[in-house]
Amino acid sequence: MSLRSIPILCYHDVGTPGGHPAELFEAHLAQIQRHGWRTLTCSELLDIIQGTRPVPERALMLTFDDCHASMWSQVAPRLCRFKFHGIFFAITDFLGKGPVRHPAQMPPPTKISQALRLALRQRDYSHFLRASEVRAMVDMGFEVHNHTARHQGCFIRPEVQGQLKDGAHWALEGIYPYPDPRFPVLPVGSAYAYDGFWPQLREGAVEFVRRSPEERLRFCLEDLTRSRQRIAELTGATAVWLCWPWGHFDALSTRAAHESGHVGAFTLERGPNAPGTDPFRVHRIGVGRTKGVGWLSWRLRMHATSLGARLFGKHFRKPGDAPDGLPITVELS
Repeated sequence: MSLRSIPILCYHDVGTPGGHPAELFEAHLAQIQRHGWRTLTCSELLDIIQGTRPVPERALMLTFDDCHASMWSQVAPRLCRFKFHGIFFAITDFLGKGPVRHPAQMPPPTKISQALRLALRQRDYSHFLRASEVRAMVDMGFEVHNHTARHQGCFIRPEVQGQLKDGAHWALEGIYPYPDPRFPVLPVGSAYAYDGFWPQLREGAVEFVRRSPEERLRFCLEDLTRSRQRIAELTGATAVWLCWPWGHFDALSTRAAHESGHVGAFTLERGPNAPGTDPFRVHRIGVGRTKGVGWLSWRLRMHATSLGARLFGKHFRKPGDAPDGLPITVELS
């Protein structure tokens, strides 16, 4: 058993309101370089966990979820300057059209939650990478893989927590067909990992109907197949990886990831990435948006060994669904 493990860091938007501050992100890269770390590709990771390549010392991976426009304006230039490899996960339905933008042509920095709302409600994809920019990232030597077609959310439990007017989660833009401040808000999670409770609008009420596992499997296969094919088309990759929205997954969604042609999947579980790791259960360390270089150094030290990664591990435990599939009706006030 290898004593070494590969730490994999997960970032989101950089240089946006509420995102990773650009100066702090650059400080992270400088700290990584200062301590002699090198960055790996997905192909190298697969060889390591399949046991055909030794686990190198001081090697890590830098991953970035959602393909927010800041990946082009803020992240890629810094990675190039530090000569680091980056792995990006794109929501394929949100990849816009048009030529590669100059940094001066990028939209004003926008919170990722607002960018997702605009994409889901108005089909305004300006705050995400364009397809041309994905190709440019690949030409620069980076990797772009799959983060599903729509990052679809669903209601995961039949517990009313408020109304839409109360400042609801951005994912509700993709759950309700239109906004109404009276619509009830329930706990939100991944539509890939949960059957979910889906709103059916009635006169003066909303009825929430639980989706069957068979319906979820069909949804997952359609979404994951379509998005994988889009990534392969844009990047020319024959081996496409998947990154789970919210880090949520289960046996059914993992089956769909296999059957849709992915070679592996990244989670937000923490644990060792070493020979014997399941390629469909790759572990990552979520980087908090205010975490400093001291936190980063400590995390890398802990997760560079299999023992440390286990000691500071975290498993995703999916809460149970409601005990039955009876529709639940909420009257609109």
